[in-house]
Amino acid sequence: MLLGVLADRFVGYPGAGRYRRVGQAFGHHPEHLVFPRRQSWEGLVASASGEQLADHLRIHRRATGGHAAHRFDDGVVDHLADRGEQIRLKARGSEAQFARFTAWCAASADCSLHGRDAGAVWRDLIAAADRSPIPVQGERIAYSGFDLKVAAAPDVISSGAAPDFRNWQRFARSIDKAAAGDVSGFADLVQQVTNSPKPPAFRGMFVTQCADGLVFDDFEDFQRVKALDEQLSPNFAGNSLWHSLACVGWPTPIRNDPAPLPADRLPPMLGAGTWTDYDYTANVVVTVPGSATLRYNGFGHGLYLTGNACTIAHANRYLAFLRLPPAGTACEPSSAG
Repeated sequence: MLLGVLADRFVGYPGAGRYRRVGQAFGHHPEHLVFPRRQSWEGLVASASGEQLADHLRIHRRATGGHAAHRFDDGVVDHLADRGEQIRLKARGSEAQFARFTAWCAASADCSLHGRDAGAVWRDLIAAADRSPIPVQGERIAYSGFDLKVAAAPDVISSGAAPDFRNWQRFARSIDKAAAGDVSGFADLVQQVTNSPKPPAFRGMFVTQCADGLVFDDFEDFQRVKALDEQLSPNFAGNSLWHSLACVGWPTPIRNDPAPLPADRLPPMLGAGTWTDYDYTANVVVTVPGSATLRYNGFGHGLYLTGNACTIAHANRYLAFLRLPPAGTACEPSSAG
């Protein structure tokens, strides 16, 4: 879970005066706003403990002139699910998305692996890299199978717009090149995005992950979860474990244990999720009576910031006028997003 008070001080409240002025200019209450980085772990204040969330809401009321917060949760994670359920949700989304990639690859000559079993090529590559890391040609860097899974995940999740699916094209080219002994296709993308030649450990994620108690109980707990992950996710096993594994020996105590939402003190919430994060988001939002979650029948993560017009319209309607969409409402991909 997110240390919601700290994150909102950094993300939202230094600009609270600006948000108030924008809202007042449009004749809206200042609490009817979406915070611009409210996604992924930054959306997880919805799963904060009752005390932590109450503190968060008190800060919000002070910053916005005494109004209660209305929340739009865009692709968040359910940290109240037990570890097994988290692994099942993660594996279901990842494997379904990978199956879409392999189906596209089988059907499209734009895929560098067209005519081959793309799934088998990928799994063979991972196994080979775990036996002996594969180098980046011309560099003193090599990628293990785990490194490849972490580097590949963004392109698998977000394919790029149809019909070109440019990110899937890049993923296929990178696999083909790596199978020939050069992982520079993966390394170049990682370098562009993170300014690191290999997938880095994001310290901000660990600060929240470890302090919020999302850790392994002991080595036996790690082994149990690892075995389940390998059973359910043959193509991306391990990609759900490394954040918690990094918390082993973390120097500060757990400060924000998972706890149910104080649903009786919260207004109805709006959530939105894609093929890979809808289930997580819906699990959180449904705990607050009267809430609703939009299903986006497409790829990606973080729909408001990536410009899906349908999702934005529903979110704006909720944030400006507190109107929630009917249960079961879905948004479809379009040229506008």
